[in-house]
Parts: sequence; C-alpha cells; structure tokens
Amino acid sequence: MVFAGIAAALAAAVANAFAVVFQAAEARRAPATEVMRAALLVRLAHRRAWLLGSSLLVLAGVLQVLALGLAPITLVQPTLSTSLLVLLVIVRRRLPDRVGATEVAGALAIVVGLIVIVLAGPHHTAPAASSERLTPPLATVGGAALLAFAAGRVHTPASLSLAAGAALAYAWSDFAAKLLAGRIASGAWAMGALWLFALVAFGALAFLEENSALQHLSPAAVSPIIDAIKVPLPVVMALWAGVEHWQPSALRIGALIGGLACVAIGAARLGRSAGLSAVGSTASPVVPITKP
Repeated sequence: MVFAGIAAALAAAVANAFAVVFQAAEARRAPATEVMRAALLVRLAHRRAWLLGSSLLVLAGVLQVLALGLAPITLVQPTLSTSLLVLLVIVRRRLPDRVGATEVAGALAIVVGLIVIVLAGPHHTAPAASSERLTPPLATVGGAALLAFAAGRVHTPASLSLAAGAALAYAWSDFAAKLLAGRIASGAWAMGALWLFALVAFGALAFLEENSALQHLSPAAVSPIIDAIKVPLPVVMALWAGVEHWQPSALRIGALIGGLACVAIGAARLGRSAGLSAVGSTASPVVPITKP
C-alpha cells in the first residue's frame, strides 16, 4: 500500500512539473495590470498551452489524493518535490549546457533527503484526528495564507511574497487533501465533501497567487519557493494534529528534520539554476511559446 502511494505521488510530481512548464510562459505574457485579479485566470483560460497545464494540474491533484489515501503524508509530500528533478531532466534534454554543479547538488540533496525521510518518518496514518487537534494548524497556516493574499492585493509587484503566499495556501490544501483521503477511506462522504470544498477554495487561492507570481518570475524562481515551504509544512501540520501514528526516538526525529531540510535546501538550490529559468521562457514541448 505504501509503495503504491509513493508511485502515485511520483506520477503526480511528473504531472506537476509539466504543468509548470506549460503555464509559466503563458502567465508571463499576460498584462501586469491583471496580477491578483480573476481577470488573469479568465485571460489564461483562452490559451491552449495554459489549459493543458491546468489539466495536468488537476490530474496531479487526483493522483495526490490517491497517494495520500495509500501512504502517510510524511512520505507523500517530500516525494512530490521530485517535480523539480523532472524539470531538471527537461533542461538536460533541451539545454544540456545549462546543467552544472548547482543543479547536480540540488538534485542530490532532494534524493538524499527523500531516502532519509522514507527510512525515518512514520509509516502509519491515524484513523481520525479530533477537531481540537486539527484546528490550530489549520487556523495558523490558513490565516497566514489569507494574510499573504491580502498583502498581494495591496503590493502586487511583490512577486516573491505572492510565491510564498501560494506556498502557504498549497500547504493548507495538501494537508486538507490528506484529511479528504481519510474521509473517503472511512466512507464519511458528507465530511469528505466539506474538505473537498475547502481544498478547492484554498487550491484556487494558491493557483491565482502562483500564476500572478509567474508573470514576473521564472518557474525556477517560483517553484522552489513553493516547494521549500509546502514540502515540510504539511508534514509539520500532520504531526502537530496527530494525523500520523509515530513513536519516535530522538534519532528518528533528528533524521526526519534533517531529511526535510535537505529536500528544502535542494529545492532552493535548484531555484538559482539559470537552466531551469529557461524552461518557462523557451518553446513548450507541444505548443510553441515565444519569450515574454
């Protein structure tokens, strides 16, 4: 079951990577006046490449919920960060001269971090967490995501802030996806519908902020910021809420923290890659896209 969940998470990571490639260049061609406005999504919805990327994003979301129903969130979330490795493969095939020591070091950090997390993290999920345990992490991260959205509406040029806000909203929705998977598995369809609604709402918020950030930044600048926050944060939320069964020793706690840090550092290091920056600016693998 756990290995099937990891396989589903890997498939979601591949879909996410190609979604970023297809969406990034289209978002950067949209008018700057539409940042943080619904008009941005309306405009992008008329572009074929962006719609293809959105379809892949939906597929990735379905695969992620499936993965979370089969494996603990502590394993699924870091596995999703392999989307950056997929981006690196795209760079290697199209721009081989852009892959150097920075990219290799970042990729190795992600791989090593994932191995440590798989060995040290909890491998069992609690059947249900009480509302008293769930409320603090959901309120804290959800409140921070809403504040970032409000700040983005006032200071729209702050693209890095928009990326961070998207990361917080994605982290909230990723944790909600775990709760949704649990409700589906237990047959609690009414509660599952509520979590699905909340997941879609925060996912749409993250989607708007991410595409707004992509108008001014390359996908290689936006994706690592998002991954560096949304990879470890849902894991922390799950442990905080008691969603995972775990009886850790000090060694395992240290290993889990170290593994999560390794993945986050690897993502941030890949963010400095000029090669990955070029992926969203050059032609799409399917639809020709000009530079903005």
